[in-house]
Amino acid sequence: MKSSIEFCEVKLHLRSSFSRYLKSVANLLRLLLQGRPEVALFEAPGIAALPALLYLKLARIPYCVRLKGNIWQELAEPRGLAYRADIFVGLMAVKYANGILPVSSHLDKVLHSCLRNKLSFVVPIHYSSDLFSLSSTLVHSRLSVHSKPLVLTVTNFNYWGKVKPLVESIPFISHAIKLLGGEWQIIGGGVYLPKVLTMVSDYQYLFTGQISQAKLMELYGQASFLLYISGQDGLPNVLLEAGLFGLPTVINHDSPAAEYVIHGETGFHINLKDKKQVIAVIGKLLRNREQNRQIGLQARAYLQQNFSVENVSSTLEKALRLLLDSHQASPPRLKTQIPRSEWQKPVKE
Repeated sequence: MKSSIEFCEVKLHLRSSFSRYLKSVANLLRLLLQGRPEVALFEAPGIAALPALLYLKLARIPYCVRLKGNIWQELAEPRGLAYRADIFVGLMAVKYANGILPVSSHLDKVLHSCLRNKLSFVVPIHYSSDLFSLSSTLVHSRLSVHSKPLVLTVTNFNYWGKVKPLVESIPFISHAIKLLGGEWQIIGGGVYLPKVLTMVSDYQYLFTGQISQAKLMELYGQASFLLYISGQDGLPNVLLEAGLFGLPTVINHDSPAAEYVIHGETGFHINLKDKKQVIAVIGKLLRNREQNRQIGLQARAYLQQNFSVENVSSTLEKALRLLLDSHQASPPRLKTQIPRSEWQKPVKE
């Protein structure tokens, strides 16, 4: 990232080694004390980031959080204590942050429905430059390798709210793809995968599980389109990856990530309750290769224009400068001012 802002990255992770974590915390505190940064940026803060969050608040150094998912939904997942502790700290980090950088306008709306008077700036994720180079050699040969039209779904099964719409639609969509002469592969793993396989036992053959990155890249180069059905998202990496390989994306119209698929231009929005529409869209992309190719190329061009490292970095720099300007313009926080609890209460529905 070429920028007039100087960045220093520190990774805080508790799971690998506690001694390594303590060294990282000590290094971070040393940097905070010696360098006195103007702003701190947290990517997915959990309980490991708690010492840094507390120090920043005590030192009155502004910080912002990258919001990549709906943490309010994630907190509701019936998971273990360690998971819930991580999400809870992340939620507190968002609540008391000076600014939030959600990756989508959908998450921005969720944020402002849960917290008010919160400074926010939408900053999407960017695609990998290495992946762009790799896809450039395969995008024009796509659709000519796989003898049977291939429909690809790539997801993770770590959140039930995310995969529930996919699970419910598997019987109908699988039947439709088969009738239209296509093959469907569902790729990915996660804590809910065993439960899903039990629920759709007659369709277990569709599931590939987790595969290597090299194999996934190969399938991107062979697939006709990406079918992405989800009920919980920010901006999934798979939408960027598939688009780079020239794959149109078919997405459920009520998906939180639907804003990143332009209907009729880079893919299609489908209403899962409208079976005729679903069949028509799938049939169009499986049978009309030239239209498929054109939409895929438009998807790739759309990504190049909006999600390159350069464009996203420029947006991030604007967001950080906005945060700094806002913080510097604010008067010192005194006890006579309106308490935070008054202007950060959840909005009543």
